[in-house]
Amino acid sequence: MKIKKYFIIPITIGVMALTTTYINPKPIEPPPPTPPTMINRVELLRNDKEAVQKSMDIHAMARVVDAVVPECDNNCRMALMQLIINRYNLGYADTIEGVCNMPQQWQGLTALSKETNATVMLARSYIEEPLEVIPTNMQYMCVESDGLSFRSNWNGETEIFVPFWKGDT
Repeated sequence: MKIKKYFIIPITIGVMALTTTYINPKPIEPPPPTPPTMINRVELLRNDKEAVQKSMDIHAMARVVDAVVPECDNNCRMALMQLIINRYNLGYADTIEGVCNMPQQWQGLTALSKETNATVMLARSYIEEPLEVIPTNMQYMCVESDGLSFRSNWNGETEIFVPFWKGDT
C-alpha cells in the first residue's frame, strides 16, 4: 500500500499542475514595439564635408588657444582666434585647421595639447559670429609676460597689445 501512495500522490499533483496552467494560462505579452529609426550621425557627417571641416577648425583653434594662452580672459582668447582667422583669410592655409597645424607657429603647442570644453564653445561662437578684437591686418603675435602683442608685419613696431586680463596695465 505504501508503494501506491508514492506513485499516486506525485501523479495527482502533476495532473493538477498541468490542468491549472492549461485552465489559467499566463497572458501572452505582445512583442515590444519596434524602436524608431535611429539617425546615423556618422553617415550624416560623412556626407557633409563642410560641417566636418567646421568642427575640425573649431577644435584645432581651441587647442591652439588653450596651449598658447591657457590662463587668460576671453578677450585675450578671442584676440588669438582673430589672429588665426586673419592668417586663414590672408592665405596661410586652405583651412583654419591648416593654419593651426602649421609647424613652429604657436608657442606652447605640442602633440599632446588638448582643448577644454569652454574654449571649444568660445571658438564655436566666435566662428559663427566673429567680433573684431584686433584689426584684420594683424598676422604676427608675440607672447609677452603680461599679454599678447600683435603686428601687421614682421619687422614693424608692436601695434596692438592685449593683456591676459582686462584689469592688467
